[in-house]
Amino acid sequence: MPKPMVRWERPERGTLNVNVDAAKLKDGGTRMGMVIRDEEGKFVLTAVWGMRIDGTRKWLKPRHSCGR
Repeated sequence: MPKPMVRWERPERGTLNVNVDAAKLKDGGTRMGMVIRDEEGKFVLTAVWGMRIDGTRKWLKPRHSCGR
């Protein structure tokens, strides 16, 4: 399985939004999430939600560490 393309926005801050382009929802929407740094300096994707094409959000489970 190919790694999803992740676009980092405002990486100079402690938290940032990440747009996982490859993680598409069934109706063509995208997933968004909030990223924080853990104790080891890795990026951890928390609070993940799916954005449907009609503008509504669907909450998803938090993802594991991105390993960055």
